[in-house]
Amino acid sequence: MESFSIQQSLTFGWNEFNKRPWFFIGIMLFFFAISGVASYLSEQSTFFSVVNIIVTVFTCWLYIGLLHIMFDIVDGREVAFNRLFSATGASLLHYIVVMILSGLAVFAGLILLVVPGIIVGIMLAFSVYVLVDKNRGPIESMKASSALTKGHRTNLFWFFIVMALINMLGAIVFVVGLLVSVPVTLLAMVYVYRLLDSNTVPSDTSSKEVQLENIAQDA
Repeated sequence: MESFSIQQSLTFGWNEFNKRPWFFIGIMLFFFAISGVASYLSEQSTFFSVVNIIVTVFTCWLYIGLLHIMFDIVDGREVAFNRLFSATGASLLHYIVVMILSGLAVFAGLILLVVPGIIVGIMLAFSVYVLVDKNRGPIESMKASSALTKGHRTNLFWFFIVMALINMLGAIVFVVGLLVSVPVTLLAMVYVYRLLDSNTVPSDTSSKEVQLENIAQDA
């Protein structure tokens, strides 16, 4: 099974960002504004924990919508800002469950000399993507993520390191760099997920790989 190219995924993310930079910057500014308001309300409110829970849930809901937008771009569909608010109550609940279960699994692995935690983290990295893309339940999404990362985990380890370094650099550049680095790396993540997913489905492998290669070449 042929692995993916880190450089190609980043090139795809960068080129797609350049096609609609103000669209992505607007979305990121919206997220930052929500975070800023939440931080202010948390400091002013006596119900600190309640406010944080509400804001966290709302942010998760928006993130699911953001993934819908990223999938639309990677799959060549029309892009619209209102997709940011397209998450359903069921998908939000499943997302929260996946995050809790994945967090517990990674934490347990980290206790076991760190390395197992890193491996588990890579195995479950695409659980949310499966959930959003295929509308599956939490456990099924986690199992699917583990299956599609098999045989690619070393490459994925370096891929995630590169993604983290890019976002760290974005944060260093007066935080403004995150307006660019976050959408670029997220697009690269969805691109890699779509490529790995196509490799796990024999009936769709050839058509999806050709589609992704054409997208990369056109970009």
